[in-house]
Amino acid sequence: MASHRRPWVEEDTASLRPYAVTRGRTSAPHHLGRDSIVVTNIQVRPASGLQPEEDAILRLAAEGPVPVAELAGRLRLPVQTVKILVGDLLGFHYLILAVSDLRADTDTGNHATLERVLAGLRRL
Repeated sequence: MASHRRPWVEEDTASLRPYAVTRGRTSAPHHLGRDSIVVTNIQVRPASGLQPEEDAILRLAAEGPVPVAELAGRLRLPVQTVKILVGDLLGFHYLILAVSDLRADTDTGNHATLERVLAGLRRL
């Protein structure tokens, strides 16, 4: 009697893909938010041998500044996975962080900037 069981290779492996793409890492080498904006560094030519997802990030960022969340959506990957890949590309200087998060200003105690923004909003 022949068995009609499905082979193991047909099992759902979608949850393993982000793990494989990041080589098992769960945190980014740089502090990035979903709203962090990156752009391709035109002064550095990427080496061959990048992962397809990294190549896609560089292509999208070459079109203009793009937020990490948009990269994640367009690549259909979790935001944390894209943060790790973007962090790697920042480390290789293939990407440039175009705009720092406003949270970074609050962490350094730059209250004067926040006060000016608040005063401007109140005038509206």
